[in-house]
Amino acid sequence: MISAAIARTHLGLESSADADLLVLIGGATAYLGHALNRYLGPPVSRVELKDGLGTNAVYLDEPETAAPELEMTIETRAGRFEVWEVLSAVDWALEPPRRVVGRSAWPKGSSNVRIVYDAGYATDQGPAELRSLVLELVALRWNARGEDGAKLSETIGDYSYRNGTLEGLASWEAVASSWRRLPL
Repeated sequence: MISAAIARTHLGLESSADADLLVLIGGATAYLGHALNRYLGPPVSRVELKDGLGTNAVYLDEPETAAPELEMTIETRAGRFEVWEVLSAVDWALEPPRRVVGRSAWPKGSSNVRIVYDAGYATDQGPAELRSLVLELVALRWNARGEDGAKLSETIGDYSYRNGTLEGLASWEAVASSWRRLPL
C-alpha cells in the first residue's frame, strides 16, 4: 500500500532509513488489515470455492469491490467430478460489498462455484484513508523507537497513557466505521 519513499517524505527522513521503514510499513499494513478483517497486502491471486445453493447469489470473502476494474473469472460445474465451465461476464454481476449475482440461479452443489480474482493493493495504491492510517501507524512506531519504544501503556499515580494502538489515532473511528468488515 505504501512505499518507503512516501513514508520517508511523510516523516522527513533520509533514504538510509528505507529498510526499517519497509518493516514498519509491512507490520502496520498487516495490523490494520487484521483490525478491519481485510487483506491489504500486495496483490495476490485468490480462489474461492462456494456452494451453489440454487439461488442467484454467492458471497465472496475478500475482494475490494470499490474498485470497478476488479477482474474475476467465474466457473461452475454440475457435479464434484465434472469439468469446470467458464461463465461469460454477461452471466453475472458484482454487487457491493461482496455479492456476486448470477443471471440465473447458481447450480446446487458443494464447492461447485469457483471464483478467481486478485486481492490486495499495489504499492502506493488503494483507498486514501487506509493509506493515510498506515502512514499514521508507521509514524507512531517510528517516533516510539528507543528505550521505551515497545511500551504500550504506563500508569504513574493518577496519570496514565496508552501508546501504539489504532484506538489512539484520531482517524481510526471514521476508518473503522467505513471499512471494518464482519466475517461472513
